[in-house]
Amino acid sequence: MEARISIAHGNLEGMEFDVVADCGGDFYLLEQGDDLQRVVLYEGGEPIDLTDLDSMCYEYVDLSEDEAVFDIYWGTGDEGGPSFFILNEPWIGESFRRSLLAKSQE
Repeated sequence: MEARISIAHGNLEGMEFDVVADCGGDFYLLEQGDDLQRVVLYEGGEPIDLTDLDSMCYEYVDLSEDEAVFDIYWGTGDEGGPSFFILNEPWIGESFRRSLLAKSQE
C-alpha cells in the first residue's frame, strides 16, 4: 500500500511520512473484484458509491504520474478523510475512467 501511495503522490519521495497521522484518514486500495458502487468503509457502515463523483464531497481526484493509479481524497471533516486508490485498469469501466480523468484535470 505504501508503494501505491508513493506512486500516486510522487512529491512524497524523500520525505518522512506517516501515512495515517499526516493524512488524517484511512487508505483503501480498490482492485479488480471490488464493487466500486458499494464500498463499505467500516463494519456495519452504509456502502458508498465511488462512481457517483458528482454527489461526493471530494477534495480532489488525481492520476499518478505513471497513470497506473487514481487517487480520490474525500474530506469528511476538518481532521481529514479517507483516500481511495483505484488501479487504472479495464475493470473500472470506460465511463468511470472518463469521469476520473475529467475530475483529475480540474
